[in-house]
Amino acid sequence: MKKFAVVLALMVLSLALFIPFTVYIQSAQAQTGGYSIQTVTHEVHILYSGQVIISDTIQVTGTMPSIIQVGLPFQYTQHVIEVEAYDSNNNKLTVTAGVSLQDRSGFYGTTIDLSDATSNTFTVIFVLSNDLLAPGSSITRYNLNYPAYPSLTLPAATVNTTLVLPAG
Repeated sequence: MKKFAVVLALMVLSLALFIPFTVYIQSAQAQTGGYSIQTVTHEVHILYSGQVIISDTIQVTGTMPSIIQVGLPFQYTQHVIEVEAYDSNNNKLTVTAGVSLQDRSGFYGTTIDLSDATSNTFTVIFVLSNDLLAPGSSITRYNLNYPAYPSLTLPAATVNTTLVLPAG
């Protein structure tokens, strides 16, 4: 009986210590800095050489952030040849490639410096190698594995995806 009373007392004491920590926990949310992503135009271009160009044109509303991150699923990391970014007035923006995409694992991230941007719309271009193109069931057919959606750190209100194939 004494063991039962001791165990019960320890359980009550444990609950009294840990309940305050669990009751007042609030979920954390990323701060957006007063901007949102209004529209993303995600275009996947396949060249005759088999290289893949992914162009994400992003329109931001609200206060323009100083940096923004855009990425690809990690499986495409070894295929990235180059990453560039431009604002809508064709001013080249500074890109830092190969960074982690905020706190998300499984992504190849790029940080775009928007401090020199002259508009709220900019384009990020990923050039991927032709290693993604694999022979299909016949000589004239190929299979391509490509990211169908952009990888962003905030949700976008609208995403338009287009696949552009070589003519012929």
